[in-house]
Amino acid sequence: GERVKTKYLDWMTQKTLKHLKDVRKYSPVKSNMDFILLSGDIVNFANCYNDWKEWNQCRAFGEYAIAPVAGNKEFYKLIDESSQQKMRNYSPEWFLDNVNIPENGPGGVDSTYWFIYNNVLFISLCNCQEYSPNNKIPVNNEYVLSSQKKWFKDVVTGAKGKYDYIVVQTHYPYFSNEVEGGCICTWGSYEEWRDIFDEFKVDFALCGDYHEYLRSFPLEGDKAVKSGGTIYVTFPLIPYEPWELAVLEGNDKRVAKRSFRGAMGFGIFKVTEEKMVFSLLNFDGEVADEVEVVKKDRT
Repeated sequence: GERVKTKYLDWMTQKTLKHLKDVRKYSPVKSNMDFILLSGDIVNFANCYNDWKEWNQCRAFGEYAIAPVAGNKEFYKLIDESSQQKMRNYSPEWFLDNVNIPENGPGGVDSTYWFIYNNVLFISLCNCQEYSPNNKIPVNNEYVLSSQKKWFKDVVTGAKGKYDYIVVQTHYPYFSNEVEGGCICTWGSYEEWRDIFDEFKVDFALCGDYHEYLRSFPLEGDKAVKSGGTIYVTFPLIPYEPWELAVLEGNDKRVAKRSFRGAMGFGIFKVTEEKMVFSLLNFDGEVADEVEVVKKDRT
């Protein structure tokens, strides 16, 4: 496809890349981190050669496997560099050219995939795509959503017995502090997925985009539960400079912890046969929030 060679690269991305090179200095991850999950927006414009060049030169990505989500910016096409004019939700083709993800998603939604690592099933969903792979016509959002739902059920059912935990990731948030109703996506929202996540006992549903931190209580039937349920996490920005990460109490019956927009931090998962522990770390590698789930009965 058409590419734009440009010197433009978002200044935050440059600083983020630099910080990622030093990720191993954090004591919780320096000795035994297996791979990195990314919640999307890994470049600023998908068709800009230099964006991908800078990203792929990040040393951390030469040392760890990366499991990224396609964010809205992975669909952006820069049309005019001087004015930063862009076409939204154009195509995932540049994302697919630059990341090595399994080709096992539902037809027509090529940025989705799944894999099993040790005893965890990871499923990457898409709630950004709005054009068909031929880039010519808008997709039928209901079709894209329904095809992912069917595919999700087939994957979880077909792999039963091979995993103890399920982690789902997508880009647009299921919950947000600053958006009434919690989600800014036009399809693939919390309301559209929660019943399926309940049915198949998803442990964590991860997302990003909104540059804030939010962690729900374990939810089932749209209510907080003491055992079982799905924990929904909206991730903040990857730290690119020292920044205080203030974690506050939730402001909703479903929300346990939250931050203001602009928060920076990253999460670490530690998995055993008995439990899965999620820790939110600040710029200095200190634990700002932590929660654990015990292994669910999946018989």
